[in-house]
Amino acid sequence: MFTANVRANVIIPCMHKKPVYSAFFLLLGLGLFALLAVALAEDKPKVAVVQFDSIGVEPSLGMAASEILTTHLASREQAFRVVERTQLQKAMQELGYQTSALVDPESAVQIGKHLGARYIVVGSVTRFGSSYSLNARIVEVETAETRSVEPLTTPELNPTSVIQLSQQIASRLNRLIAPAFAPSPVPLSGVEGPTPRPFQSLAPLPSPVPVALNQIGRLISIPAGPFLRGDQFNEGQADERPARTIYLDAFSIMEHEVTQAQYMGFIQATGRKPPLSCHYGKPIWDPEGKPQYPVVCVNWNDAYAYCNWAGMRLPSEAEWEKAARGPQGFRFAWGNEAPNCERSAYSGCKGQEWGLHAVGVKPLGNSPYGLRDMTGNVWEWVQDWYDSRYYAQSPENNPTGPAGKGEKATKVLRSGSYGHDSFAIRASNRSDLDIEYTSHFTGFRCAR
Repeated sequence: MFTANVRANVIIPCMHKKPVYSAFFLLLGLGLFALLAVALAEDKPKVAVVQFDSIGVEPSLGMAASEILTTHLASREQAFRVVERTQLQKAMQELGYQTSALVDPESAVQIGKHLGARYIVVGSVTRFGSSYSLNARIVEVETAETRSVEPLTTPELNPTSVIQLSQQIASRLNRLIAPAFAPSPVPLSGVEGPTPRPFQSLAPLPSPVPVALNQIGRLISIPAGPFLRGDQFNEGQADERPARTIYLDAFSIMEHEVTQAQYMGFIQATGRKPPLSCHYGKPIWDPEGKPQYPVVCVNWNDAYAYCNWAGMRLPSEAEWEKAARGPQGFRFAWGNEAPNCERSAYSGCKGQEWGLHAVGVKPLGNSPYGLRDMTGNVWEWVQDWYDSRYYAQSPENNPTGPAGKGEKATKVLRSGSYGHDSFAIRASNRSDLDIEYTSHFTGFRCAR
């Protein structure tokens, strides 16, 4: 009996404690699971949504759109985690940025590095006539590469339309970060608010120009081989010398400068600001009235962003000069003969905009490869940093400019413009400007 009672006394308490231990282990497991979930969440790359720009609408609409995006992206299971708005605002203040719209990639990269984020989402809310356009771009912090998200156009703005954009952003980010993750979009039926009307693409600009000019335009292939770079006539400035034979691999370059119609397509697709002001001169922004005119008042960052969006790049300075002069090293694009207004737009040639003309209307000024307006019309941004001594130091094969920022941290411009004289529009002449500077004399073309 005693033994039995003892066994009973031993066994019975153990039986009563088993559920207690089970509950304990269950709670411990849940706690460990929660900690694991937190750790896994911490391992997810960060994404920050910067306040959207407001173009032609109330500034509050850009702020509201970015707040809705941040909340919606953070409320769903994603391959990334979203930086809280208070943390983002604190980082921007610490770096000296205003807590307003931020659209240029370089600033986005700085903010992203400060936050330890992998991607920054920037964008805009734009009004075109009676429609609204929601645009977003994803900037990769490590590379500064920008990826556009398909823009949305709607006759009215509401939270549901912003969430539609949020789903596209999330889908793109998930594919970038974890391709196997990419969840299906959440149906909009459960979202409070009015059902949006069907989204539609932006209508193409009405214009008499060929379709090719409204899109990317024609690319001219430049064959591999040597060419004579620099001032072989000993009539230019010191930074054009010494004249040397340089070898370049084959490349392609746009037949003409980027037009206003082309740049308008870029604005509609990305939400980037239109060039409505200049540090110097008049912007001449009229994509409907002057679709064939080169876009001006764009800085180097604008030019770089457009070429990247178009799947191209800015040409190197050496590539630009070879395309302009041919292998012989002509004084001007068409040859060594003096310029006139039938060949080029330069000072003294008047027109609708003081001599600035639509691209490609002066074929007598074409380069040996058939490129248009390589002499005059507008200065053109190229990829290279400027250094006055670079020609004496550069490699003979495929030079791409100084390894650093050169002596003045400025970027090179080539071609001369409609406001400059015959000396400035020589094909070997070099100029440079700060990357943020805008002028009504300055445009660009892209290469690949």
